Amino acid sequence: MRAVRAALVSDVPLGVFLSGGLDSTAITAVTRSVGGELNTFALGFERRGFDERDHAARAARALGTRHHTLTITPSLFLEGVRDLAPLIDEPLADPAWVPTFLLSRFARSHVKTVLVGEGADELFAGYPTYPGGALAARYARLPAAVRRAVAAAAPALGAPQGNTTVRYLLRRFLEEADRPAAARHRAWTGCVDAARLAALATPGGPLAAPPEPEPLPARSAIDALLALDLTGYLTDDLLPKLDRASMAASLEGRAPYLDHRLVEFACRLPVEHKVRGLATKRVLRRAVADLVPPPIRRRVKRGLTVPLAAWLAGPLLPFARATLERLDPRVIRPEAVRTLLDEHVACRRDNRRELWALIILQLWREGAGVA
Repeated sequence: MRAVRAALVSDVPLGVFLSGGLDSTAITAVTRSVGGELNTFALGFERRGFDERDHAARAARALGTRHHTLTITPSLFLEGVRDLAPLIDEPLADPAWVPTFLLSRFARSHVKTVLVGEGADELFAGYPTYPGGALAARYARLPAAVRRAVAAAAPALGAPQGNTTVRYLLRRFLEEADRPAAARHRAWTGCVDAARLAALATPGGPLAAPPEPEPLPARSAIDALLALDLTGYLTDDLLPKLDRASMAASLEGRAPYLDHRLVEFACRLPVEHKVRGLATKRVLRRAVADLVPPPIRRRVKRGLTVPLAAWLAGPLLPFARATLERLDPRVIRPEAVRTLLDEHVACRRDNRRELWALIILQLWREGAGVA
């Protein structure tokens, strides 16, 4: 509560990005407890499995906020990409950058500052990859022949287009489960792993495969993954995404969960207070039990995910194909890119992460004048 109060110190109108998940709803509830009218902002997609508008609206009604909703269509998403393209000073392949910018621009007509939920997952173990890491350790105890047979069956799961579907999570688990913990975790959360980059990069070209991440010293295996995300994923992806998206819309974003006192407290907590079995963010759920409605406290982590897999195979396919065809063959092998796109369109494999990373790479090179 003290972290939220500190973030509320402002002489300009202030609101909250409210997804209807635990993190943003807790911030909204504490903000409302301070008193006064509060604007909240949510986005959604007209595609099942990705749309959180109803959850956000229920949270807003329960907490009594003045709620605003933005629906992001493929055409609006593409408009956002084109508006952001000249501002890409380094490649940032997180597709959530675009809807975050669109929501920031939408909110800017009402407020000048927003509170956001970044940091809670990395501090309190909110991602499914943390219990996934624990499951992988148990999976490793199976005989190698059994693991190979199970992994070989992964392609039979198809190419599900929802980030949180059981089939998608199971296929991603099986594809990476036998790798070292840090490399596996990065593969689950990253866009292009070292092996795929090596297959895409033109031999002798400027792209080199990154080194495999090393585990950081920690009290437990999950603590090591939390440290990896806190010092890597959060600082190299989520916070730059938020800062660049909001600043591009002349909006200030503040993250109460990253108040240094709360960060220090969370890092000292034993991991069993954060995750046990498949239950994540246990201490945070208990801490806000009197503030957040039970259905929201019990919600499974979803996060801001874009229906990019379906869009790249459908309404965004012409844009994707045209952009990918402009890639410099001295940097990226054209035949490897065509294979990626063909596999994706035919639904043999969900290659949206790799395709989007290549699209952003090309837009960045064009903006930097090196294309």
